[in-house]
Amino acid sequence: MNSEQLIEQISQRAILIRTEAGYSQETMASILGISKKRSYK
Repeated sequence: MNSEQLIEQISQRAILIRTEAGYSQETMASILGISKKRSYK
């Protein structure tokens, strides 16, 4: 698995977790301690 595949896999899982928890992108970014702009391109 290369780095692009790893990033894609992590991104998909983060989206799944976020939507299942009912969090907005902004809330999820805050929980992770990152900016919304940085969390979703």
